[in-house]
Parts: sequence; structure tokens; C-alpha cells
Amino acid sequence: MNAAVRHVDTKQQPHSVEAEQQLLGALMLDESTWAKVGDMLEAEHFSDPVHATIFAAIADRYRKGHMVSPVTLETSLEHHEGLQQLGGVKYLVRLSLASCSSALVRDYARHIVERKIARDALQLAKEAQEAIRGGSDTLEAIARLQVGLQSLPEAEGRESCIPMIKAAHDAIAETLQAYQGQTSLLKTGLTSLDKILRGLGPADLMLLGGATSMGKAQPLDANVLTEAGWKKMGE
Repeated sequence: MNAAVRHVDTKQQPHSVEAEQQLLGALMLDESTWAKVGDMLEAEHFSDPVHATIFAAIADRYRKGHMVSPVTLETSLEHHEGLQQLGGVKYLVRLSLASCSSALVRDYARHIVERKIARDALQLAKEAQEAIRGGSDTLEAIARLQVGLQSLPEAEGRESCIPMIKAAHDAIAETLQAYQGQTSLLKTGLTSLDKILRGLGPADLMLLGGATSMGKAQPLDANVLTEAGWKKMGE
């Protein structure tokens, strides 16, 4: 399948287009694979830009609890020029048909991350070499190289390191979006209740309580689930 990908310079950096293709196919074919690789892969680990975009779209849908398939991804990426050049939804279908076994996805993910580590290490070495040849202080260039190498993911690509400031920024952004109601979480349709819960996510369990004699034992029908009732509980 790698003949269809024209975005990677095979002479420039370590990469594994076949591993990327088969892993993406597995993620589209079997939803259980996300739980096995979602903690160790990011879009930046993919050497091919189109594959990186496809993975980002897959990750976004899984994290929102949405279905992932070639058809749903085509809807999200229908305007992506690179994917359209490869055939659009037909390329996504080809990926799913060439997927690796679910039992091997973590090994494939580790292989992809290791290739990313190799590319980053070569880039850091190149920058250090150019700095020294350009007359920069040797010890300073070495220090920068050491810092860069220490920031690479852990050995064998088991996990990816995320800078603390980025993690804090992402957490604040997600919290603000949730507070403003800008999420894909399921809404109950009751405005007062949605303001309290901010929506229901996959596998969420919400326990609702109320004071004595509020009618908790009554059937939960339209007469009980009123806006006024939920507003009173929220207060």
C-alpha cells in the first residue's frame, strides 16, 4: 500500500509507512484498539502528514465517544487536500482492509513511536553539528543536545512525555470549554439540569438526589421532570 503515499521522503528519515497504515486500519476496524494505543500515540508520531491528520481525526472521535469508520472519517476530512489526492474514502477503506491484528496494535504503535524518536534524535544531532560548525560554543551546543535528548519519549516508545505547561494549558482549555457548554457531551434537554451537569459523557454515572418529600419515589414521567423541579434541585 505504501506506493500510494507520496508525502514521505524515504531517503531522509526513519519511518514505517506500512506500520502507520495498518495501525490506522485497525483503529477504524475495531474500537477496542483505541484503549490499547490511545495512551501512547499522538498525531505527531506519524511520519506521513496525511496519516497524522487521519489519526488526529480518529482520536478526536474516540475521545468524544463517537463512532469511527471510513465513512464517518470521510465526513470529517472531506476537505483535506492530501487525503483527497490519495482517493478520499477509498483510501480509508483500503487502510481498514489492510489493518493489523488487534493483538499487535500496541507493538505497531511502539514501532511508530520509536521511528519518531529516531527522527527527533537525528534532528537534534544535526542541529548540534550545525551549531558547532557555525562557531557556536561547543559546550552550549552539547548542553542543548542533552536537554533535547532527555525530552524524548521513554525507551521503546512505551509512553510520550508531555511538557507540564502544555498539559496545564490543555486542561484549562478543556475545563473552560466544558464550563461554557462547548462540548459534544450528551445533553438531557432540560436547561437547568444541563447547566449543573454540563452534559453526560461515555460511561458516566450520575446520581441525582433531592430533599425529603420532593417526590423521589414517584415515577419519572413528564409531570415530575419539569424545568421548575430541576431548577429547585439545582438551587
